[in-house]
Amino acid sequence: MSGRISEDLIEEIRTSNDIVGLVSEYVPLKKQGKNYVGLCPFHQEKKPSFSVSPQRQIFHCFGCGMGGNVFKFLMEYQKMGFLDAVRYLAERANISLPARSVGYGSSSEYEPLYKANHLAAAHYHQQLLEGIEGEGARRYLKERGFSGEVVKAFRLGYAPPGWDSLIKRAGRHSISPEVLFKAGLAIKREFDEGYYDRFRNRLIFPITNASGKYIAFGGRVLEESDEVKYINSPETPLYQKGRTLYGLFQAKEAIRKAGAAVIVEGYTDLLSLFQAGIKNVVASLGTSLTEHQARLLSRYAREAIIVYDADPAGIAAAQRGLDVLLAADVSAKVLSLPAGMDPDQAVREKGGEYLAKGFQNAESFLDFKLRHVRQKPTFASVAGKAEAIEELGRTIGLIDDPIKRGLFVKEAAEKMGVDERLVALAVEKASPRKRGRLKVETRVAEVIPQETQLVERKLLALLLQHPSMISQVRGRLAAEDFSKEDHRKLAEGILAADEKGPVKPAALISSLAALGLESLVSELCFLEESGQVEKLVADRVRYLETKRLLREERELSSQLQDAEKKGDEQLVNRLTQRLYQIAQKRFEITSASG
Repeated sequence: MSGRISEDLIEEIRTSNDIVGLVSEYVPLKKQGKNYVGLCPFHQEKKPSFSVSPQRQIFHCFGCGMGGNVFKFLMEYQKMGFLDAVRYLAERANISLPARSVGYGSSSEYEPLYKANHLAAAHYHQQLLEGIEGEGARRYLKERGFSGEVVKAFRLGYAPPGWDSLIKRAGRHSISPEVLFKAGLAIKREFDEGYYDRFRNRLIFPITNASGKYIAFGGRVLEESDEVKYINSPETPLYQKGRTLYGLFQAKEAIRKAGAAVIVEGYTDLLSLFQAGIKNVVASLGTSLTEHQARLLSRYAREAIIVYDADPAGIAAAQRGLDVLLAADVSAKVLSLPAGMDPDQAVREKGGEYLAKGFQNAESFLDFKLRHVRQKPTFASVAGKAEAIEELGRTIGLIDDPIKRGLFVKEAAEKMGVDERLVALAVEKASPRKRGRLKVETRVAEVIPQETQLVERKLLALLLQHPSMISQVRGRLAAEDFSKEDHRKLAEGILAADEKGPVKPAALISSLAALGLESLVSELCFLEESGQVEKLVADRVRYLETKRLLREERELSSQLQDAEKKGDEQLVNRLTQRLYQIAQKRFEITSASG
C-alpha cells in the first residue's frame, strides 16, 4: 500500500469533520444568523470578531485576519503541522490512513532523523538537570540569571565532555551512528573507522521547527578558551540555517497576540528577552535575516522589530534585514541600542521595561535608513544625495502594495527635501520589470486605484460564494486582468478549480495554502452585499474588461506615436486598426451596461 495520502482522501477527511463541531471543542460559539461567532482564540479581544460558516466550512477573524478551514484551525490552535492535523482529524472521523503514511510533502526517510534529534534533546536535557558533569553548565546558567522556566521552555541541555556519550545512549535505543551522522549529531573519524559526538562539554540550545520538532542544535563553551565559542549543527535534510527561526515554536502564540515579532540575533539574546516577559521574540541564528526566514515570519506577524547588536556588523545586518522583511510584506522597524550593547546586556543592565518602552518608539525602516544615509560624509553633495535617493528607492521598491509604496515615496521626498518625482524615479529604476513604469507626474499611490482593487475583491467574493457565476467570467477575464498579485493568484486558483468541478471554498483553501491565501479566501467568503448576483457579477466583469482595454489602448497609442515618427506605414495601419477594434469593444461594453 502506498504511504502517500491522496488529495481525495485529504478532501474526505476535511468533509467528514464539521468545522462548527471542531471549533466548538475549543471556542464557545453562538449562532448569529446563518453563521456562528465567538471570541477569537488567536488574539485577545473583548468583542467577538471570529466567525464560522457551517455552509462553507471555513472560519475567519475580522480582528487579526486569521482564517481557513478545519486543517488550518487545528494547525494554528494546536501548534501542529499539516500531516499531524490530517492524522488527528482522520482518527476523529474514524477514517483509516495508509500504513506508515507520509503524505503531502513529507518523507519516511526523515522519521529516523526526527527520532535521533528527539533522543538527543532528551539526553542533553537530562545531563543538564541531573548529570554530575552538568554542574558547570547549571552554574553558568545560574550566574547568567536564567531561570528554570526558561530552561524548561527551551529544553536547554548539556553535552558531556566524552567522545561517545550520545552515541552510546542512541545505541541503546537502536539508533545507529550513521543516523546520528546524517542528523548532524556525530562526526566521522578522519583517520580511523567510526564516529564521535559532535557536541562535547557545551551548553546545548535545541532548535525546533515551527511545529516543535527538534531539527538541530547549537552548542556554547562554558568558559573562555581557544575553542570556537559557538558551534551549530551542519545543514541536514531537516535543517537549513537560513530557513529556520530559533524560538518560533515558543513565540508564535505571543507573536499572534501582539501582532508583531521582535527579531534578535543569538540564543542568549532571545532567552534574556523571553525571561524578561518579552515572549514574542525569535532569533535569526547568528546571521542576517534571510528571505526564507522573513517569509516564514510573515505567516504569524505583519510587523517586526529588529534588535541587533549596536556595532557596525549589527547595523549592517539590520539594514539588510529591513529589506528582506519589506519584500515579504512585513512592516519593519528597528530598535537601536546604545553603542557597544547587545540585547542580552540591555536586559541585564537596564531591564525588560527598558526594551518594552523602546519598542513603542522604534524607528520605521524609512527613518532608520534616512538617519544612516545622512551620516555619510558625502550626503551634503549632489552625488551623495543622489546616491542616498537611489538607496532609499531600492528599499521602497521592495514594497509590493502600491498605495503603501506611494505613501513612502512621498514621505521620503518630504524628509529629504527633494522633489517627489526623483524618489519615484529611483523606485522605478530599482525594479522596473517588477513594478512597471511609475507615472511620476501623478501620485504614485494611484498606480492601482483603490476602486479597482475593491471591484476585484467584490468579484472574487461573488465567485467564491456563487460558483455557478464563474461561467460568466471564463473567456472574458483571465487571471492577468486582476491588478493585485494576491487577486491574480486567487483568480487563477478559482478558474483552475472550476475545471475539475464545483468550487468549494474550504477545499480551495487547502489547494492554495502554499500561496498563503487562506485568510483572503475566508475573508471574501464572509464579504456579502445586497443586489441581484447576476447583475453584480456582470457589472464587475465589464469594469475590469474596460480597464484592460484602456491599458491596451494606452500601450498601443504609445507604439503608434513611435511608428509614425519612424515612418513605418504598415505598422501604423495595424495599430490604427487594433485601436479601432478596442474603441468598438469599449462602445459595446458601455452599451450593454446602459
